[in-house]
Amino acid sequence: MRRVGAPLRTPQEIDAQLPEAHGLRAFAKEQLARADQDNGCRMALSVDALDPETSLAGGFSGCGGYAVIWGRKGGRWVEVWGGQDVPACADLRAKGARLNPAVVGQCWDGSAVVPYRP
Repeated sequence: MRRVGAPLRTPQEIDAQLPEAHGLRAFAKEQLARADQDNGCRMALSVDALDPETSLAGGFSGCGGYAVIWGRKGGRWVEVWGGQDVPACADLRAKGARLNPAVVGQCWDGSAVVPYRP
């Protein structure tokens, strides 16, 4: 598992800092472009935890921001969750993506924040 120190603001920074694991770079570039467009300003992707085989936890910042969890499903990267609160454990499991518990960290089980378990 790894962490990328500096926020990634351009496709070139994504290429330089993220591994090309199963299309991760292309997915990250698509998501960054979408965040830029949706927010009407230049956003930056931070990577807090990464297992290139299964999942990424990080967030977008710029004019506002939110956390994201990405995972692999059917051989592709997908956004499993995005928001500003602790994700619900059931929502993470319902997406059907591969997620490394060490990357995800914690989730809300309906009564408390607990370590994520697939």
